Formats: sequence, structure tokens, C-alpha cells
Amino acid sequence: MSEKQTNISANDSRKKLNVLTVGDGNLTLSLALARAYGEEHVTVTASVLEATPDEHLEAFPDAPYTELQERNVSLLYGVDATQLHASQNPLLATTQWDLISFHHPHLGLSSLVEGREEEHAEKHHQLLCHYLYSASQIATLVHVCLCGTQPQTWKLFQAADKQNLTQVKTISTAAPFSHILWALDDTSQLPEPAPVQAEFTAPRRYRNGKLGSRHFLGKYGYQHRRTEGDRYIGSSQDMRVAASIHYVFASKSKNDTDRNQSRSIFNEEDRTCFICGSSFSSRAQLDEHRLAPARPDFARTKRNIDRIDELQSSKNVASSFHDAMVPDTPVSRDYDEVIVTTVKDECHEKRLRWFLQHKTIDGLSKRRAGSMVHKGLVVVNGEMVCDDSRILHAGDQVTLFQELSLTHNVSKLSQTIEVHYRSSMDEWIVVWKPAGMRNRGDFPGTLEKLTSEQEGTFYHSITAMEASCPGFCLMRKAQSPLSTSNLKAQYHVTVLVHGKIPDDWYPSKMVCVQKEAKWREKKRQTMKKECGGDVVSTDDGKSQVSLTITPLETTLFQDSCDHNATTSLSTLLIVTPHPASGILCHFLRTSGFPVVGDKFCRKEYMTLKRSIRNRLKDKLCLGCYAVEIEDFLRLGMDRSIFRKEVPEKLSAKGWGRFLEQESFSKRTPLVDLATTKKIYVLVIAHPDDESMFFLPTIQCLKREQPASLIWLLCLTNGNYDGLGSIREKELLAAGNLLKIDKTIVQDNPLLQDHPTKRWDKVVVASAVRTALVDHLNLLNVLPEVQCEIILITFDEKGVSGHRNHIDTYLGVSHFMVQQGLVSQSSNEVMSNFLVVKEAWKLHSESNVFFKYFPVVSWLLLILSLLLGDSISANPATRLQPWRKTGTSLVFRLHQPSLNWKSMTTHRSQFVWYRRLFVVFSCYTYYNQLRLISAIPCNDRENKKMR
Repeated sequence: MSEKQTNISANDSRKKLNVLTVGDGNLTLSLALARAYGEEHVTVTASVLEATPDEHLEAFPDAPYTELQERNVSLLYGVDATQLHASQNPLLATTQWDLISFHHPHLGLSSLVEGREEEHAEKHHQLLCHYLYSASQIATLVHVCLCGTQPQTWKLFQAADKQNLTQVKTISTAAPFSHILWALDDTSQLPEPAPVQAEFTAPRRYRNGKLGSRHFLGKYGYQHRRTEGDRYIGSSQDMRVAASIHYVFASKSKNDTDRNQSRSIFNEEDRTCFICGSSFSSRAQLDEHRLAPARPDFARTKRNIDRIDELQSSKNVASSFHDAMVPDTPVSRDYDEVIVTTVKDECHEKRLRWFLQHKTIDGLSKRRAGSMVHKGLVVVNGEMVCDDSRILHAGDQVTLFQELSLTHNVSKLSQTIEVHYRSSMDEWIVVWKPAGMRNRGDFPGTLEKLTSEQEGTFYHSITAMEASCPGFCLMRKAQSPLSTSNLKAQYHVTVLVHGKIPDDWYPSKMVCVQKEAKWREKKRQTMKKECGGDVVSTDDGKSQVSLTITPLETTLFQDSCDHNATTSLSTLLIVTPHPASGILCHFLRTSGFPVVGDKFCRKEYMTLKRSIRNRLKDKLCLGCYAVEIEDFLRLGMDRSIFRKEVPEKLSAKGWGRFLEQESFSKRTPLVDLATTKKIYVLVIAHPDDESMFFLPTIQCLKREQPASLIWLLCLTNGNYDGLGSIREKELLAAGNLLKIDKTIVQDNPLLQDHPTKRWDKVVVASAVRTALVDHLNLLNVLPEVQCEIILITFDEKGVSGHRNHIDTYLGVSHFMVQQGLVSQSSNEVMSNFLVVKEAWKLHSESNVFFKYFPVVSWLLLILSLLLGDSISANPATRLQPWRKTGTSLVFRLHQPSLNWKSMTTHRSQFVWYRRLFVVFSCYTYYNQLRLISAIPCNDRENKKMR
């Protein structure tokens, strides 16, 4: 206790900090900061981009002007976060700021459209560069709060490094803001914030993490808003700030900062801004960039005068705060007092939003009820309320002002339910339930209510399907004598999950899970016991539900948070009699394969690329798109299963194709295939084959033919030791290191890594053909452009004698034979732009001495080191890296360190004997390729090769 008092006394003697908030649109951040620390520890100054009070009032009519004035918070208009050091405002220019804070800098969403994501990221990188530079000139500490993958995509740390800033603090937004204010001090000596009062707290969605992150100042009233304020007309999902993090920076040294201040804002010669590194074609463009490097790009909408005047008449405080009067326009009365009710005992301690939804207007949605509270249309006990989560008590009087347009909007709730099948006498029907609609319930908007109104008789839903899951539902007429036990169904639920499904789930896996959560079952048993009833054990078959899980497809792509890592998506088909999405999500989440869009797995969701997240919009990726009715013959049905097309968003390979198209559309060299026309495809059997055997070929081709493309096709993921997923990621990392244009990894059940099992050459040829056609179709090549494909693989000895290497050669040879036969018989090729011109095989060195003691290559390596350059790159030596003699090619490479570095990416395989192989093997220094003939082999030649 004494230690705590000592800390408090030390805090009381602290210097009062000068804090400037920039970009605080609705001013709730500044207000929350003043409420928490302002009385004793902090002097807060708020600033907004809007140039005039009227303009700010248009965007944020609910700004707390009065309380800010009462708490002595100054408000500055027209403050550009990128021009703080050049501001003419005397308060901004003369104050020595201890901290400048910028929460969620954003320029609007108008640039975040199809094909402009890179431009969007670059604009925000410029914003961060200029903000950090400008703020560091006038403040000791510079703070910025970003969410999700913004620090990586907007290059925050590169921006800080350009301004000679060092990172001094990184902490979650849920931590007390004192860690930011006193980022350089000991955390054990930080001041305590002021006690939270009831009127401080912001609405629950700003406090409970519904927007993606919890903010400590939320309980003091901070409400995150979009850049456009009330002019924003997009979805509330676009306001999410998942995985928000505080970053605090400080200058590395005073001398370096002074040197930065003495530098000019632009470079006269190359017209490059030294702050952000952007280049411009003219001096005029550079001058324009210097004055306004980053400004919001949303369109200014016409001011809603009636709405502003209505709020002004209710508050009547903004004019005294910023000395600006709003035109006296009569308030638009678009609502009438229609409901005055008293809270009954049955609604005691219910929340206001629930009361409005269920006890006032039929069909009033939860969102509409909350909106009416925020608009000031709800009065409780004679006082206007602002919090829709307020607890009501029996006897409270609630007055509701209903908007005239509300009745019209509620009538729009009715919608047509799609009926897919009707039984005889309409005793039961199969209907389609869209996502977002509740299945059961007698209140407006539920599937039972809408179906009953549409059919003219009450139908009861047999299917246990939650609102988040769209799909087929089985409904039975309430007056029907048909028992529920006669209507058994199996629901086929398609699910998109994170991760790659393990091999033991193939071809299918059957599990049993609990129908409901343990806490809910325990609560029900407790309530039954309190009521005097018998407690019945639920450890029987009825408390569990069976799931039959069948993996359909998997795709692998780059992680959006860590560009050196990869992430996977898989599509599953789950057949179950109980398609409750909560049960499915909980089982898959605990199994390590969470459903995409599961709110409890935000970390996995953020690994997806932003282009995918922009299209998913945090929606749960599952749906019941087929239902199979059992006992259908007894019920007189013509068919037993009903299907609907599964949307593309649930296809893992569909997202893989989407990313391929997106990446190829952004790569300018790949578009000009009319000049390229050559693609070298290296066909290997296992991950690490490219680094152990083919590196001289890869490097020489990239250097000698830069206009051509090099692809890597691996027929397996090397899962012999159960490390398939790890080796697949290692191969992708090696491809990035070697700058391979495309790395394709296959996982064919008929082509699995094994040292003795044979592969069918027909299957290998088919795998090669399918891979080429699928990935070439993604290039969107014009029909008149023909791409020449050149295949490179092992020879009939397999280089190391591995059975899979030999079968790879036989499959490629068979592929060339098939192509030759097809072209000779029908003058056709595999596609209108694909021509496999020739295939080459890597010659296996049969002499053990020359294979592991390449003396000539070592002498050439020593000579290259003495000359100070690689022999293969020095034309004066007349030793060319690429020597072609008839049907033979020779590639030389004198960089053994590159082989070693490439093999280090295959950590799971880089054991001691492979380390020796990299140093002593002749394939580290040269490759000899020989042409594969496309003439069919006779039986004798086949036996000889085998």
C-alpha cells in the first residue's frame, strides 16, 4: 500500500504534457484523453482538417463542443497533419509539443477499387512519411495508430527510417494510454487515469471489440469514425479496425534532426521528394506535392441543412464554442409522437434496444432501434437518451418519436421465400433461407413468419440452422399429422476454412460432436433442478451429432502479414443432420482449421490478402447448398436430393485463380508475351531438386534470356516423411530467393513421394499437361499469340537414381510422344496458344570421380576468384556460361555460395550429407542438358530405360 502511495506522489510531481491530436474528426479522442488524464497530467489540443466550423459541423454534427470547452481543450481548424511544421497558427507554431497523436490516418476509400490497391497503399505511405517528418520537427514523441496489415502494406517502418526516427513503443490499443503519453518512462511509475463515469462510455460497439479491436479510451467516450464522418454512406463493416496497434517514434539524434531541417523539401536535379522518395516529371508537380502531399480524396457532399439545424436546436452549444452561427432554418419535423408506454415487470432490467425492438413497433430491427436512439427520438422518464444499451426498470416511461418513413421501411421486411419442393398435400416443403435471416420465431422477419404469411398457414422449421448460414431448410405444416421423425434429412454444408487439411482426413472423416455448449447444458440442468424437476443425463446419442467431413480442394498463397510465409485455404463438404453453424465453427476452430470469417479467429483472417478480405467483408464462409431427404419413397417423392450452385467465394481453388489473375494483371513483363514467347518449365519430382541439381541452368537462363520466363513444376510436395506442408512452403521460399517467375506444387494422390513405388507415365504426362494448360490460361494471352514451352527434367538414370526422378523423365517423354502424335494426326495442339517446342534432360554423370570431384570446375572457380568476377559473366575469358553443340547444352555457374543459400531454405532436408553434396557435387558447378526425342519408343527401348 505504501509503495502505491509513493508512486502516486511521484506521478503528481510530473510535468504536465502538451498533447496535440491530429485528424480527430468527431473530437471524441481529444475528449476521452481530457477525461482520462486532462485535469492534472495533460493539456490537450485538438485539431481537424476542415477549414471552417461550418464545414466541420457538416461532417460531424454530433461533435462534443460544449464539454471540450468546459475542459479547456483548444480546437484548431484547417490543420494538415503533413504540414504541422509549416503551420501559420501561432498556438501550433510556438508550443513545444511532448506528443502528437494520429489515430487511424486514412485518405478515404475512393482509391481502393479494382486494380488500384497498390496506388492506395502508396498514397498512404506518402501520408505516413510526411506526417512523421512534420510531427518530428515540433514534437518529442510522434504517435500513430494503425490496424491490420497497414504497417506492412503502407511501409510504416520504412517511412520512419527515412525520417531518421526510431521506434520506442509498440503496444495494443487495449492498454492504458499512459503507456503512449509517457512512452520513455518506467511503466511502473505511470499515472493512473481518472475514474470512469457512467456518462463517459461510448456505445458498446466501440468498447467490446465489435469493430475488431478494443481501445482503452473507449470507456472514456472515444468513437472511431470514417474519414467522411456523417457523409460516409458505405457499410459499417468498412469501419473495422481489427488488430489495431499503437506505434510511438522519437528522433534518433538531435544533430540528425537539425540536418533534416536544413535540407530542401525537393531535389532540384531529379525532382524527387526527399521525405517520401516520390519522383515527379516536372517541377510544378513537385511543388504541388510539397504543398499538399496527401489529402483525403472523398467527394464533398451537399450539406444537409435540416439535419444540422435540428441538432443545433437541441444542443445550441456549437456556436459559442467556435463563434460560428448556422443559418436559422426551421427544423424539419419528419416524425410524430406515436408511442408512450410504461415498462412492465416482465421487461424489468431489459436493455432499451431490446425493448424498442420487441415491445413497441412490429418489425423494428435492432439496427433501426439503435439508430432511433442515436438520433434522439427516444425519451425515458422525460430525458433524451443516447445509449441504446441502457437498462430499463419496471415503471419507466418510454416515449418514442416514430419517423414517418419508418412504417414504409418496415413494410419492406416482407420478401418472397423461394420454395424448391412441395410434398403431397403441402404437408412439408423445402425452402431456401438467405444469410442474415433467423430461422425460427413468431416475430417479423424470421423464416417461419415469412413462410407462414406467404403460404397462408403456419409452418414450423425442422432444420436447426442459424442466421449466419444460408441454405435449404425443411419446414412442416403445423396441423399436419406427419411426425417429425419421418422427415429425416442429411444437409450438405460447404465450408471454406483456413489451413491445409491433413492426410488422415482423406478421403473422408467421421466425427461426433456435442449439439450444444457445455455451459448451456449445465445451465439448463441447474434451472430444472431449481424448479424441482428431475435432472436427466444427456450422455446419450441424442446429445451428439455426427459429421462426415470430405476435403474437396486446397490452395496455397502468400501470407499478407509475412511475405516470406504462406497461408492456405481449403474447401470442405460436411454432411450432417444438424447443420448449426455454431457447432461446425466450434469443431473446426478447435481442430485447427477455423472457418473463414469466424469472429473468434481474427488472427487467421488477417493473414488473407487484402483483396480477398475486401470481397469477403467479414462474412462467415459456409452454406448448406444441398439437402438429401431420407425415407423419400415412403413419402412419395420423385427425387431425394436438392442442390443449388455453390458460390465461387467458397472455392479454395477459386481464390487461387483470383490471386493468379490479380498478380498476372499487375506484372507488366508478363503481359507482353508477343515479345517473350518462351517459357522454360523445370519439371522436378521433389522440393529441393531445383537447388541440388538444376541451379546452374536456372541462373544462366535468367541471365542469358531475361525476356523469357522460368517456371518450376514440382510433381509432389515431398510428403514421404509427413513433412509435405513444410516442404511446400520451403519450395516457395526457394522460388522467391531464386526469382522464379512461377512455382507450381502439385499433390496428386497417384503421384506421392516414395523411393521405391513406381509412377505411371500416363499419370505424369497428364499432370504436366494439366498444370501447363491451367496456368497458361491465367495469362489471358490473345489467341494469335503462341507461347513456346521448353521442358527441362531428369534423364533416364534420374541423376541420383531415385525412382521418382526416373518416372518423371518417362512421363515427360510420354508427354512429348503424345503431343507429337496428336500434332501429326490432327494438326492440333493442347490449346490455341501453347506449343511445347522441345524437352531437355539433365545428363547423369556416371563416373563417380568426376561426379564428386569436379577438378576442372574447381580450377575455374579459383580463377574466377582471382579475376575478381565470375568467369561465366566475364566475356574476356571466352568461357561462355551457355555452350550449345547440336543436341547438347552446357551451363556453368561458379557461385557455390548461391547453392548453399538456396538449400538453406529447405531446412527440413539440409542434413549433413546434403551439405557435403552441395560442396562436392558437379551439379553445383555445371549442368549438361541433352535433347529428348519426341519419337515413340519401342518396347526394347522402354525396357532399356526401365
